[in-house]
Amino acid sequence: MIPLLWRQERHAVNMNSQLANKIFPIITLRALLIGLCAVVPLNRCQGANQQAFFEPGLFSIETPAGGFSWKKIKTVQNAETTTHYFTCKQKDRPSPLLVLAVDERRADADGSRRAIIKVHYKILQRVVVRSGFKIDSKRPKIKTPIKDRIVYGVSGIKEDGSKIFVAGMIYFKNRIYMIQSSAPSATEAKRLIGVGNSFQELYDPDALGPSF
Repeated sequence: MIPLLWRQERHAVNMNSQLANKIFPIITLRALLIGLCAVVPLNRCQGANQQAFFEPGLFSIETPAGGFSWKKIKTVQNAETTTHYFTCKQKDRPSPLLVLAVDERRADADGSRRAIIKVHYKILQRVVVRSGFKIDSKRPKIKTPIKDRIVYGVSGIKEDGSKIFVAGMIYFKNRIYMIQSSAPSATEAKRLIGVGNSFQELYDPDALGPSF
């Protein structure tokens, strides 16, 4: 598995600086795995551990079977928001196969949600291309009203025919939650992203952040 790219892709999107400053604290997902993503019907993660991972005051989520464990990487604060980053990986693997970012703002309006989805998807595309894959999937259509849960994916292929699969979810709740999985097969990517269906938000109504 190719290592994660831990850096901000601010230049990946052509937008005015004011909007960029609002969006990029959300999608500075410093962990975007390289791959080919198939958008497939999602079920609850098969073989997930019974013990869920709890981050007090934020969320709970299942852990995939096979020696995976969740870990909080860091919290980033700026003038716009506070964003928390988590990864889930196997002990004997250097790169996480699941990434979760939590932005403490709300995004209720369709315009805000659409901007988040578009930027996040474009960053994922850029990472795939820079890793030697050619995009062979179409950008997902965004219908309004935009639902509280969005599933997306990117497809890419190399000249030698090799493929990798990346899948992702975005939850628009009292905060913004973005989950991504990456694996060398569509079956495994589907299994991993399936933990997103176990996701539960935990929050104190008196301690929520501002709206996007």
